[in-house]
Formats: sequence, structure tokens, C-alpha cells
Amino acid sequence: MANFIDLTGKRFGRLTVKSRASNDKSGSARWNCICDCGNYTTVLGGHLRKGKILSCGCYMRECSSHRLKEHPTSGNLKHGMRHTRLYTIWTNMKTRCLNEKNRAYKWYGAVGVSICPEWMRFEGFLEWASKSGYQDILTIDRIDPFGNYEPSNCRWVSKSEQRKNQRRSYL
Repeated sequence: MANFIDLTGKRFGRLTVKSRASNDKSGSARWNCICDCGNYTTVLGGHLRKGKILSCGCYMRECSSHRLKEHPTSGNLKHGMRHTRLYTIWTNMKTRCLNEKNRAYKWYGAVGVSICPEWMRFEGFLEWASKSGYQDILTIDRIDPFGNYEPSNCRWVSKSEQRKNQRRSYL
């Protein structure tokens, strides 16, 4: 059996431990805490010590409220475009280049195709797309199919035009 660690009076984030509570069903120690906001909560000792729980939930609510005040239509996102075709193009581009588990990775990330730093954030990609004539009927195309995803090597083209620029057309 593990040694008992008394957490009474100790502080974890916004929580101050007041007293020991009854164990949970598995026998893990629980603690009664008071949050800086004045709310009381009961938390597992392991969660306190590991930093998993730092408040009664007020911190998360404050963060959510702050994001909504800054960006009322978009929740967590700053751009509000998560469900658009352009956002899907951007996420697919990143997945092909960065996720080894993606089936297309072998033709992109594995052979060294990368994404420029300003396009790692959607807002940078959105700015370039807007200035470069993006339309919902177009697809992103790398001018040099062996080059990276970056403004100087990408353009918006129709699907038929993109097929002409595939690597196998060069080989």
C-alpha cells in the first residue's frame, strides 16, 4: 500500500486543500478544496499532485468566455472557417506532409515536401489564398511537384489542370 501524503493546506493552481474526503470507489484518496473564486470542490489527490485539476472549473469557463468575447462567431477558432472547403484543403495539406499515418504521407512528408512556416497557422494560409484568387471550384497546386507548399510554389487551378501537373506526368 502506498504511503499516505497529507495535502491539507497545500495549494495546487487555484485550489487550496482544506480537508480529506472519503475515498472514491477504487480506494483513491479524495480531498475537499476551496477555489480562489470561492467554490468548493472534491478532487482526487493524484489529479492535484499531477496538475490535472487546477481549479473548480472556473478557469476553463473564464477562458471560454474570453474567447467568445474576442471572436463571438467562432468559439475556439479565431477565423470561424472550420467547416469551409478552404479549411479542409489546409488541414489535408498539413496531414499529407506531417502525419506519418496518413496514406498520402509517403508521397509528401516522407519525400521531404514541407509547408512554409506562415502556412502552419490557418490565418496565414487564408491570407495567401484570398490574395491568390481562391474560389471553391479550384484546388491547390504546387507548380513544382517536387517543391514545398509555399506562396512562390503554389497556385489555384482547376482539377483538370492539376492532373496535368502530377509527378507521374514528369516521370
